[in-house]
Amino acid sequence: MTRSLVLAALVALVGCNSPSPQFMGGDSSTVEAGGMTFGVWRVGDEVEVIRTSSHAMPRLSVIRANAEVAIRRATGCPVEDGSLVGDQSVIKARLDCD
Repeated sequence: MTRSLVLAALVALVGCNSPSPQFMGGDSSTVEAGGMTFGVWRVGDEVEVIRTSSHAMPRLSVIRANAEVAIRRATGCPVEDGSLVGDQSVIKARLDCD
């Protein structure tokens, strides 16, 4: 029984597409880039991107490049140089909107 509960919890977490508290209530959109799907949340000049599509062992460099494209598509702004940080699931960045 415990094994089933752990498995159910893991499945639920894999499908999670909720932003961190500071981004709740911000502008949000779902964007495809490079064959990956991302949820993009914006508050002011900050964004949080959550990869919602599954890929077998994706490289972080590929995910970051696709996330940057998704950010530009969702916000119309480029990412501030050096501000893109995160892992294979969640990435944060600052926008360079002038």
